[in-house]
Formats: sequence, C-alpha cells, structure tokens
Amino acid sequence: AACMVSTGLQLRHWRDSVSLFEHALSIDPRNVTMHYNLGTVFAGQGEIEWAIAHYRRALKVNPRHAHSHHNLGNMLRKRERLDEAIHHYREALRIKPDLADAHSNLGVALRSQGQLDAALVHYRKALLIDPDFADAHSNLGNLLVSQGRTDEAVRHYRRALRIEPDHAHAHNNLGKVSESQGDLAGALRHYRRAVELKPDYARAYYNLGAALALTGEFEEAIAQYQQALEHEPGFARAHNNLGVALALSGRLGEAVEHYQLATHLNPELPDPYYNLGTQLLSMGKLEESIPLYEKALALNPDYATAHHNLGIALDAQGKLGDAIYHYREALRVMPGFADAHFKLGQALESQGKLDEAIDQYRQALELDPKHPDALKNLQLAFELKSKRQRIP
Repeated sequence: AACMVSTGLQLRHWRDSVSLFEHALSIDPRNVTMHYNLGTVFAGQGEIEWAIAHYRRALKVNPRHAHSHHNLGNMLRKRERLDEAIHHYREALRIKPDLADAHSNLGVALRSQGQLDAALVHYRKALLIDPDFADAHSNLGNLLVSQGRTDEAVRHYRRALRIEPDHAHAHNNLGKVSESQGDLAGALRHYRRAVELKPDYARAYYNLGAALALTGEFEEAIAQYQQALEHEPGFARAHNNLGVALALSGRLGEAVEHYQLATHLNPELPDPYYNLGTQLLSMGKLEESIPLYEKALALNPDYATAHHNLGIALDAQGKLGDAIYHYREALRVMPGFADAHFKLGQALESQGKLDEAIDQYRQALELDPKHPDALKNLQLAFELKSKRQRIP
C-alpha cells in the first residue's frame, strides 16, 4: 500500500509540474527555462519524443543553452541517433567546456561508434574536472572492458560505488563483467541491485532478463524484458530478446510480433531479421524466411548462423550451389561450427561429391562426437563409395 501511495504522489507531482510549466509557457511561449524543465520532466518519465521536442524548442529560442544541448544529446542517444547526439554534446561543450556530464556522455556516444581513443579523452577530461564523478568512472570502466582491460574496469566500477554506494549503473556494469566471467549468480545479484536502486532502469532489466534466460528461467526473463519495455518502449534489442524468450516458451505468435517491432524500431539491427527468419523456417515458410536471412547478412556479412540457416532454406528448395556457398561462408566465419560441416556434407553428397562429403562428416564428428546424424551419414557415404568402387 505504501508503494501505491508513493507512486500516486509521484504521479501527482509529475502532473502538477507539467501543468505548472505548461501554464508558464502559455504566458510566455519563449521561456527557455520552462521548455528545458518540461523536457527534463518528460525525460524522467520516459516520454522521449516529448522531451526531444521541448529541448529543441528551448534551443530554438536560445541556441546557446548548453544544458538543453546536453540533455537533447542524451535523448537522441537513447533513440540510437548517435551522430545527432554527438553534435549536441559537442555544442554543449563549445558553449560550456567544463560541463563534466557532457564530456562523459560524449564519451559514451563515441564509444558506441567505436571511437575508443576519442571516448577515452572525454572520460579523462570529465574526471579532471570532477575526480569524484561516479558516472565518469563507470563509463570509463565500460570502455576499458571493451579493450579487454577488465581488472582496470572493475577498479573504476568499485571506485564509483565507493563515491556513490547506490550507483545503479556501476552495479549493472559489474553485473556484465560477472556474466562475461561466467559468474551468473554474481551477475544476477548486481542486476537485481541495479533495478532495486533505479526502478526505471530499462537496460538493467534487459541485462537481468538476458542472464535469467541463460539459466533457463524463461518466464522470469520475459517479465524482466517486459519491465525494460515498460520504461523504454522503443528499445529494439529488448523486443528482440523478448521474442526469443517467448519463442522458447512456445508463445510463437507473440514472438513474431516482437521481432517485427524490433525491425521497425531499429532497421539496422540484424538479429530480429535472423530470429524472424528462423521462426518462419521452423514453420516451413521457406520463401518468407530467405529475404529475412538475406537482410540480416546485408547488415552483418559475418553472421555465421544466418549463413547456415539460409543454406538450409536454399537446400530445401533444391538450390544446392547457393546452399553450399552459404554453408562454406558459415564455416569461414566459424570453422568449429559442427552442424555447418554436416549440412555441407549432405549438400556435397547430393551433388555426388562423396569424398568431400565424407571429409565434412568427419569434421562434424571431430567437433561434436555426439552429433545425432553425422556418424550415420558418414557410414552410409562409405557404403555408397564402396558400392561404386565395386561397379566394373
């Protein structure tokens, strides 16, 4: 009951704030502070498009309002519009070079684009301005993880928690490190603490869902992905992963809906196309699955399982040459892919290339001695070869 009262009070406070700021704007539509405040209130409620609109209006009136540039950058980054976000972070810093938040968040955006050296410069600048800036320590830790400098990263995460013990992002980031090191129990502990500290933390719910899925707790994973989407409805990866968890729980229709939403929200993300294609392939809808795999591969030419599954679909249509090409591409990317060796062996055998097929079956068995069909096919291929050799 106490939580319900608290939520009700927060909602009333939010509505009162919106009403107050909107009333001020009805008197003076060019009030920069009120547009900025409304943007901030909407941002806090996850109303990203409304927040963007008000930050833009503030900047239309005063293009030198550094904090509006910075916060607009944050909202655009949430929408994965990184070039625009970077532009506004740079504008904020041109106007106010000592804005530590803008340095740190510019670093985040640059890191997302793979510009690690530039990101490092801005994290260091943020910490020169404010050595006890917990967010910058946490963000620097993320960069160090991406460089494989995990021990240094953990030191920065722990420094962030010493400065700010309830730093949800540092807990989330420590969870990711724990997960990468195979410590799922530790990861779950940090993710749960992150969402406890920050109940609207969509990315931590997403990570918690992913960790739960790894433990086979699909129903709870679904609940966490749904929490992520409640707080960030446009989170394409969460829609994709929710689709996977739903499919693994037998809820195929719902899974398809979320894959489709993910492709709409972020057309540059290959996984939803792959997962939707795989769903259709499992239903025997070969024609529909093929363009989805092709789209996934256009976005990521080194997507081994997409090559493999596209090979299966083409193979089933009798397009052996195309199928073999994609099986070989899967193996180029992932030489230890036992099932791709097996499927390539089958396709080569269908072309009458028994020696090559036998070689592929052998490789499949070396990689996976318990492969359900490779041994049987290898034995049959040897028998067929032996018969051919006996024919005069």
